Amino acid sequence: MIGGRPEFVIAWESPFGFRHGVGAYGEIADAHDHLVVGGGLTYVRYLGWIGVAPSIGLYHRTTGSSERDNGVSAGVFVGFRHPEVIDDVTPYGLDIPFGLRVDAHLGFGGARDVLISAQLDTASVIAGIIVLYGALTHDWN
Repeated sequence: MIGGRPEFVIAWESPFGFRHGVGAYGEIADAHDHLVVGGGLTYVRYLGWIGVAPSIGLYHRTTGSSERDNGVSAGVFVGFRHPEVIDDVTPYGLDIPFGLRVDAHLGFGGARDVLISAQLDTASVIAGIIVLYGALTHDWN
């Protein structure tokens, strides 16, 4: 399966010191002759470097045999997710999720499936390559 799921999340700190975020997502994925597109709402609870993000939305799926399915998608993400990873670079912060996502698709026509995926943000890959390059080229003496 390959796909993308950009999110736009507005985060803030509560008077009690908890960090939260609320936003919207869109997704598109291609998996074994299935094309899935969708969108919805997400909530993020930041726990230090860990984030928990339940989401709910609608999806549309088509298969190579022209079957179509619409329904509700509900899921949760748990993993590395910190909004201040690169605050030194941007004044807005950047949330770079990397972890495990579990989504359930509940079709209006009765189709049901559960998808478990590792979520690796492209920005994480780029940041990892930069860090690795820096470590390999650094003069450690």
